[in-house]
Amino acid sequence: MYQIKQNPLAVLISIGLTTLCGALMYRLVIIRIKGQTLSEVIATFGIGLAILELFRYFGFVGV
Repeated sequence: MYQIKQNPLAVLISIGLTTLCGALMYRLVIIRIKGQTLSEVIATFGIGLAILELFRYFGFVGV
Protein backbone atom coordinates (compact mmCIF):
# COMPACT_ATOMS: atom_id res chain seq x y z
CA MET A 1 0.00 0.00 0.00
CA TYR A 2 1.31 3.44 -0.83
CA GLN A 3 0.90 6.68 1.04
CA ILE A 4 -0.60 9.75 -0.50
CA LYS A 5 0.68 13.02 0.88
CA GLN A 6 -1.70 15.69 -0.36
CA ASN A 7 -2.42 19.22 0.53
CA PRO A 8 -5.75 19.17 2.44
CA LEU A 9 -6.67 22.56 1.00
CA ALA A 10 -6.29 21.21 -2.55
CA VAL A 11 -8.57 18.30 -1.70
CA LEU A 12 -11.25 20.60 -0.29
CA ILE A 13 -11.02 22.95 -3.28
CA SER A 14 -11.34 20.07 -5.75
CA ILE A 15 -14.37 18.68 -3.90
CA GLY A 16 -15.96 22.13 -3.93
CA LEU A 17 -15.28 22.66 -7.65
CA THR A 18 -16.67 19.23 -8.50
CA THR A 19 -19.81 19.98 -6.51
CA LEU A 20 -20.18 23.33 -8.23
CA CYS A 21 -19.76 21.80 -11.69
CA GLY A 22 -22.36 19.13 -10.92
CA ALA A 23 -24.84 21.70 -9.61
CA LEU A 24 -24.35 23.91 -12.66
CA MET A 25 -24.76 20.96 -15.00
CA TYR A 26 -28.00 20.02 -13.25
CA ARG A 27 -29.43 23.55 -13.23
CA LEU A 28 -28.45 24.45 -16.80
CA VAL A 29 -28.99 21.19 -18.68
CA ILE A 30 -30.48 18.25 -16.82
CA ILE A 31 -33.46 20.08 -15.35
CA ARG A 32 -34.61 21.06 -18.88
CA ILE A 33 -34.75 17.46 -20.10
CA LYS A 34 -35.91 15.86 -16.86
CA GLY A 35 -38.00 12.76 -17.39
CA GLN A 36 -36.35 11.77 -20.66
CA THR A 37 -33.91 9.18 -19.38
CA LEU A 38 -31.91 8.61 -22.55
CA SER A 39 -31.55 12.34 -23.16
CA GLU A 40 -30.30 12.84 -19.60
CA VAL A 41 -27.66 10.15 -20.06
CA ILE A 42 -26.54 11.51 -23.43
CA ALA A 43 -26.39 15.10 -22.16
CA THR A 44 -24.39 14.11 -19.06
CA PHE A 45 -21.98 12.06 -21.15
CA GLY A 46 -21.57 14.89 -23.65
CA ILE A 47 -20.84 17.46 -20.96
CA GLY A 48 -18.32 15.16 -19.29
CA LEU A 49 -16.60 14.54 -22.60
CA ALA A 50 -16.46 18.28 -23.29
CA ILE A 51 -14.87 18.88 -19.88
CA LEU A 52 -12.26 16.19 -20.55
CA GLU A 53 -11.47 17.72 -23.93
CA LEU A 54 -11.06 21.13 -22.30
CA PHE A 55 -8.57 19.62 -19.88
CA ARG A 56 -6.64 18.13 -22.77
CA TYR A 57 -6.75 21.41 -24.72
CA PHE A 58 -5.31 23.36 -21.79
CA GLY A 59 -2.60 20.75 -21.16
CA PHE A 60 -3.96 19.04 -18.04
CA VAL A 61 -3.17 15.51 -19.12
CA GLY A 62 -1.93 12.58 -17.07
CA VAL A 63 1.48 11.01 -17.38
